[in-house]
Amino acid sequence: MISTLVYKMNNQIEVQMIDQLKQLGQIRKRLKWSQQKVATELGVSISTVARWESGKSNPGNLASDKIAQFIKKNK
Repeated sequence: MISTLVYKMNNQIEVQMIDQLKQLGQIRKRLKWSQQKVATELGVSISTVARWESGKSNPGNLASDKIAQFIKKNK
């Protein structure tokens, strides 16, 4: 029972992360910003933004908070 609950919570977090990164990419393209400009805005490297957008990695908690602020500011 507990393992099922943990699995569902982890799955929900993963879905939210994917949605957040999808929004990041959509906003970046709408603003006609380069990955470099987004990286500078978020305080990360361009390769980090590229990995997020390609689904090769996920941001940590601090970066996720910065992404959420970026999305809120640029919606």
